[in-house]
Amino acid sequence: TARKGSALNLNPTFTAGNWALGYSYWNGKSDAPTAATQLALADQRSDSLYGYYRWGGFKLGAMWNVSKLTAAAAGALGAAGTEIGNRTAWSIPVRYTVGQHNFFVNYTKARDDKATAATDGAALWGASYIYALSKRTFTGFSLGRLTNDAGAAYSPYGDRGIGIGNTGTTSGLGSTNSGAAPGEDYRVLAFNIRHTY
Repeated sequence: TARKGSALNLNPTFTAGNWALGYSYWNGKSDAPTAATQLALADQRSDSLYGYYRWGGFKLGAMWNVSKLTAAAAGALGAAGTEIGNRTAWSIPVRYTVGQHNFFVNYTKARDDKATAATDGAALWGASYIYALSKRTFTGFSLGRLTNDAGAAYSPYGDRGIGIGNTGTTSGLGSTNSGAAPGEDYRVLAFNIRHTY
């Protein structure tokens, strides 16, 4: 008698010589939602539009996303069908490559969740430099700063990647694998070496 889950992801993408444009549609419903799992097993809907343009050594990208959660069962957050998460986010990454040198900069902004009263947006900027020692070996470093609003708990270590998951207790949208406290900010400094066999 429990509801069976389902998921649908459509991702048409058009790529030309120096540009690309894509759209991603996600609609997911979990198995057997209950009052106790109202947030964790909420119905999911996500729409993303993304693309890039490349000229010379530069590559400029853009991404826009709207993600929504709807209660699949009645519980503490409201009746079944209640919107419990509605978040818009966008990102602009830039890459410049010259010879063996690769430079990356990005800015990402998550707006406040419209389904909550909390101020729970966040902003992320990052910069990286990667040097190609050979065709298979790379070394570099990355810097990042993630700033959470008072009710947001985005984390660079969440299960959805840096700046994506939000675990604030007042927010519907979010990752379940983060140790961030609401309002906590992060600074990231990473050094890396990668060799492909």
